[in-house]
Amino acid sequence: MALLMSLVIGLCAFGYTLLSGFTISALEPSENRLALTVVNGERPALRSIWVATSATPMVYYTAFCGHGTASESRPDHVVTGTIWGSEDDGAITLYSARGHVLWTYSIPHGECIYNGHSEAHDGFDVSGLVVHDLDGDGVNEILATFSHHYAHSSKLVILSLNGKVLAEYWHPGRITHIAAGHVGRRTESLVVLTARNVSLTQYVPNRIAAEAVFAFSAERISGQGPVYTGRGEAGTELWYRIVADTGLQSHAAIAGVHLEDIDGDGDNEIRLMLDDGRLYFLNEAGNVVGAATSETWFEAYGQLPIPSLMALALRSGGAGAGLEPLGE
Repeated sequence: MALLMSLVIGLCAFGYTLLSGFTISALEPSENRLALTVVNGERPALRSIWVATSATPMVYYTAFCGHGTASESRPDHVVTGTIWGSEDDGAITLYSARGHVLWTYSIPHGECIYNGHSEAHDGFDVSGLVVHDLDGDGVNEILATFSHHYAHSSKLVILSLNGKVLAEYWHPGRITHIAAGHVGRRTESLVVLTARNVSLTQYVPNRIAAEAVFAFSAERISGQGPVYTGRGEAGTELWYRIVADTGLQSHAAIAGVHLEDIDGDGDNEIRLMLDDGRLYFLNEAGNVVGAATSETWFEAYGQLPIPSLMALALRSGGAGAGLEPLGE
């Protein structure tokens, strides 16, 4: 009898463990993005879904495997990013596979390095979200960008899986895109950002901000972007490039940045896209190694060659020493 009871208890425990498993198979946002349904891919199961909710829309969300060496087909975390609301700050929230909130991060009030004597820049939206193993230890980090909901200030934050802030960087203008990974033959990952810099308008007449692309070594991110008007040290960017005003298209904006093997040599390049049809391909040093145009550019400008990106001198007395053309 005792043996039979032990067998029954064992089978029940096994059945409960089997049925209580949760494998994230899909993320389904509500129409207003205030709820995110996480679907269990296991059948049968005690719970087929769980739902994350927020007071403001979740504009970013992704499921990922915390340990980069594990199978990417079995994500065990969900991370979301929300926008600012009148009573709620934009925030990054990390959930376990079963829906437990592990931590939440938002920019503390009063922290913005560009705060003036009469105005505090509080209230940031999450404006970008990437998950990547930056230091190659097999554990992913969370890279989030925050942009003020009306002022020209942004912040990049690197967070560990336990919610610790590992690195941070401020920028005078909205950070628009982010990518992370290996480029060229560098052993360290690069973090590549695009942004609008409101402090460099002398290089782009008739615009309120300069379009920029710049990169960091993944293990050395800190400071602030040029021009250095905020509290703190100059940033640790490896390089900083500006899309110069062509005189033809004064409103061209960066539409995206991706890390791709463009030439088939097994090494990634940086693919920079502009909304006027320009494409630039950069190597790990920020040098332009190729360029192309799409039908959009051809329809507007025909066979006119596209201008070079411009290299900004960094960490030179606070304002940069000027621009140098970056030839293809």
